Amino acid sequence: MKKKRFVWVKWLDASFQNEECTEEQLNPEFIVETAGFLVREDDKTISVGQDWYPSTNSWRHTTHIPKAIVVKVKRYDSPGT
Repeated sequence: MKKKRFVWVKWLDASFQNEECTEEQLNPEFIVETAGFLVREDDKTISVGQDWYPSTNSWRHTTHIPKAIVVKVKRYDSPGT
């Protein structure tokens, strides 16, 4: 079985302001940090899973982050797999 890796991703999410605001009060940049198992990575997307089931080699609670909105990525080897 392929060794699993951990990943930490800092990325920009869309934001929404529910109440009335002035231009000076706008907060259009919303930073998110996601960490977990690196499920898959290709040229366009990083997929991060919270839970991995070794008996079925399946994932749960997986976040798919487009690389166009990624600010920073750190990758780590998993000690247990």
